Amino acid sequence: EILDEQFAVKTPPTTISFETQFDSDIPRVAYSAASDTYVFAWMEKTSMGDQVWISVRDGRLNETQHLMLGSGYAPAIVAGENDFLVVWEDGSELGAARVTADGKITPLRILGSGSTNSKFAAWDLVVYNGQPAVVWVETGGTGDNLRLDPLCN
Repeated sequence: EILDEQFAVKTPPTTISFETQFDSDIPRVAYSAASDTYVFAWMEKTSMGDQVWISVRDGRLNETQHLMLGSGYAPAIVAGENDFLVVWEDGSELGAARVTADGKITPLRILGSGSTNSKFAAWDLVVYNGQPAVVWVETGGTGDNLRLDPLCN
């Protein structure tokens, strides 16, 4: 639901994940004031493995897009100046996609994530000057252990 400044309900409770067969876990959301858009992300444990799903919603929580981004778990999401960045864990790699307010999905490859000699130990999303980026720490490799990928357009 959406609340106003006095915490009165502006938009009533809305179901984001309507899956009844599988659990929806680890929900996340980001809001872009520039486009008055929300993107919700979550993980579903299915018989085909863990899957990351999203729902793109307008400022009144009306859904405009609902789809699976890929296999994986532990999604995170941030709103940048022009789009949203969703990142999730997919085994020893990080999966990623950009999502625009109108629901266009662009899958991304995170360079260095899941290389053969190292594994990400921790990661997070940041926004700097409107640009979303993923930052992570690697273990078991050689050289730099802290990495940043702005995933530039």
